[in-house]
Amino acid sequence: MKRILKIKLDLEKGVQFSEEKIFTQGDLNTHFLNIILPEELDLTNKTMQINFIKSNKEVIFEIIDTLSQENEIKISNNALDTPGKVLLEIILKKSDAEILTINKLAYFIVTETISGANIEVEPGINTVSFITEKLSQLSESLSKIAVIKTEVNNATTEFNILNNLAIKTKEDLVNKNKIALETTTNLNLLNGSALVTKESLNTLNIQAIQNKKDLEEYIQTEKDKLKGEQGIQGIQGPKGEKGNTGLKGDIGPIGPQGIQGIKGSTGIQGIKGIQGDKGEQGIQGIKGEKGNTGDEGPQGIQGPKGEKGEQGDSLTTGGTIDGNLTVTGEIVVNNKISTPFIILSGYKIEVI
Repeated sequence: MKRILKIKLDLEKGVQFSEEKIFTQGDLNTHFLNIILPEELDLTNKTMQINFIKSNKEVIFEIIDTLSQENEIKISNNALDTPGKVLLEIILKKSDAEILTINKLAYFIVTETISGANIEVEPGINTVSFITEKLSQLSESLSKIAVIKTEVNNATTEFNILNNLAIKTKEDLVNKNKIALETTTNLNLLNGSALVTKESLNTLNIQAIQNKKDLEEYIQTEKDKLKGEQGIQGIQGPKGEKGNTGLKGDIGPIGPQGIQGIKGSTGIQGIKGIQGDKGEQGIQGIKGEKGNTGDEGPQGIQGPKGEKGEQGDSLTTGGTIDGNLTVTGEIVVNNKISTPFIILSGYKIEVI
């Protein structure tokens, strides 16, 4: 509790105070003087000295060099350590040490206390029990505080681990976000390329359809050109002398097989769509149309059967015939009938 002794300083009458103050021995930092100076006094270059004269004649003094019209000054603890009357001498000086106040004293009383007198005190049984109980509670509280401190330390460690993990996760998310942005950019570029490729495929498809049309027209033209012509009728042999029955005329040759039509071109296979990175599916290529199978050429027309000629002279064994030979019927070699053969103009035929 703050205790104040208010003193008014008059240059002609000295100090004035209205009540007697009783202060307590041993109290620390709780006792103050409130000294009021005259309002008309110029405080420039003025100092104030306060002397505390204790009952044992010991003097304690304080000097204040910064003054105001009202000054609050704490009483030193060593001015309160002796019980009895303490006299107060307040001196106001100029810079040249001239004293302005008259010699009139104020005072206060210091009462004796056990704590202030440093007397040894022994607590009672009830107080000892109370202190023991409080010490036990304090020990229990300290144990709980130690447990709580350990839990706080563990929680702090876990928090630091989680905080570091959160920072690492944030960095990973930032990196993944960068990759996602780059992937999105690449996908946009691929999408643009896919659109260009689609337009190219459409152009190729139109060209393929035109090529197919041109090919069909070409095949039809070639088919018209390659139809087999009718075989040439065999020349009638000269009338021979009557003799043995002539050989049976050979069956006219079968006309040449028509040329097989040109196989249609296989349609252009569509370009496989670009596979997206787990995004939109690439555009599937346009499936090429299968080319038409060429028409089979027509079978050649069989030539007419030659007329039966009269039996001519037999051929000499081992003879050779130069030039073209047309035979109607069958050729007998060594009394065996040969298989029919095709007449080839412009070739030499040898019969052995």
